[in-house]
Amino acid sequence: MIRCLVLLSAVFFFCLAPLSSQAAEAVPVRAGAHEGYSRLVFDWPDTVRYEISGPQDDRLTISFFAPGALETAGLDLSGMVVSALATEDGPDKTVAVLTIPPGSTFRHFTIGSRVILDVYGSAPEPVRAETETKKTKTPVAPETKEISSETVEAIRKALRGGVL
Repeated sequence: MIRCLVLLSAVFFFCLAPLSSQAAEAVPVRAGAHEGYSRLVFDWPDTVRYEISGPQDDRLTISFFAPGALETAGLDLSGMVVSALATEDGPDKTVAVLTIPPGSTFRHFTIGSRVILDVYGSAPEPVRAETETKKTKTPVAPETKEISSETVEAIRKALRGGVL
């Protein structure tokens, strides 16, 4: 009987161990309004695989392929391109759905385990180097005068005769 209880305890422990390692970890989410775009940072404890779908209508969906609890309480979205953020936590996947203006664009990248999402209210402006146009005076050719053929002949004679 004791042997059976030990065996059942071991089976129970090994069956529940994988579930406890899959527990959703807290994932801090930060937001910032910048000139022309909003930035969201998902600060995962480890690197995570993710996929972005959309924008579709006024929604942009980012799916993280890891369990997690996105910490959005107290997230201030005022003055941001992103007007709302809804989350859905699952056992194998965590989803964030953002409400954005129609026609918005975005870019995303990672730094370490952080996933960064920039959402632009409209197409981002191309970066242009500032150039300054300077007006310069157009060079003017020196004024020439016509010399008579008699003067030219006199100069030639003087050169040949060694006068000049």
